[in-house]
Amino acid sequence: MSGSQVLKNFEDFRAALLGQGISHVWRGYGSAIFLEIGLLVASKRRSGEPGEPHGTLTIMIQGDWRIEDRTTIICGSGGEEKLWLQTVKGFVGRSIADVALCGRLPELAVDLDDGLRLHSFSTVQGQPEWTIFNNRKGRENADWLSVENGALVCQSA
Repeated sequence: MSGSQVLKNFEDFRAALLGQGISHVWRGYGSAIFLEIGLLVASKRRSGEPGEPHGTLTIMIQGDWRIEDRTTIICGSGGEEKLWLQTVKGFVGRSIADVALCGRLPELAVDLDDGLRLHSFSTVQGQPEWTIFNNRKGRENADWLSVENGALVCQSA
């Protein structure tokens, strides 16, 4: 896939996210966070137990991240867990004002309607660790956008 096609794919994901409400937020392993956007669908774990619901779109940040307002860093994945977990859970009901890519190796910046920004920034070897999923065809058939070998990639299930 050409670089211009991948950028078009990013713009398509971005356009789908703009103005959408955050319906659910959950924590994965460690400090990984998931923002579920739009209508929620129930899910089950492989064990058959209920899993976290997923939205029409999902933003996942596995690596490091921080939450900023216009003048300061409010909290981040390396800080006090109670503070960042409470802050992230407070995203529910807010809308996405913008989504942007930042840096030579594309990191993700998600601006909320109240001026807060969630910003990924990996501090370990490898690649930026974020993914945007389009779950409109179901989670198992999702398209997703992430970073591999320093470049954006868009993949389909």
